[in-house]
Amino acid sequence: AVTDDLPPARRPNPFVIPRKRDKSVPFDLPEFVLNPLSLQAFNNLYYATHPAREGILVDYNTYFYPLDSILQWNRAYGKRGFVQWQCVLPYENGVKSLDDILRTAQQRRTYPFLSVLKRMGESSGGMLSFPMPGYTIALDFPVRNGLFEVLNELDAIVLEAGGRLYLAKDARMSAETFHATYALLPRWREVKAQVDPQGLLQSDLARRLQIVEGGK
Repeated sequence: AVTDDLPPARRPNPFVIPRKRDKSVPFDLPEFVLNPLSLQAFNNLYYATHPAREGILVDYNTYFYPLDSILQWNRAYGKRGFVQWQCVLPYENGVKSLDDILRTAQQRRTYPFLSVLKRMGESSGGMLSFPMPGYTIALDFPVRNGLFEVLNELDAIVLEAGGRLYLAKDARMSAETFHATYALLPRWREVKAQVDPQGLLQSDLARRLQIVEGGK
């Protein structure tokens, strides 16, 4: 949108974000609250209160960060929290791979509380860039016993499809999966060796995924 598309009262300060009502989750919810029935009820309520509309202008904060309208929303997942798993899949066979991912999670009775599906464009050109033309899906899973084993199965679907996982949201991907999906890692290491010959720039993620030489 351009300034002229805004209501007259908003045009003098087009980037001011309207103040939202402070709503929050006051405490960690018990784990049993998140179950297939409650998820279905939440989805039905959401769709009933958010009808499809076109030509509506919203501020950028509402558009990009819808969950931030509820403070401390992470408490809905209970004390053990959640893991967000996000992948990108190339267009070729991407729809089938998405179906395989969702069916696998359903068959393992590992239900995401939140899912976001988008189309993705070209890579930025960075050697460890996540995007590729295709579909990206992000799934929020409450931490439960056996969750990581199920996520390993989802990783295998992504690997077979020629996709990759999003490093910024990763907490448990294996080094083998990372190396198989980020083909420009050797070139990145060459550049890093030039700018950081002593290997001072490291992180727990870089060591876990063996992005840096000698990481474990």
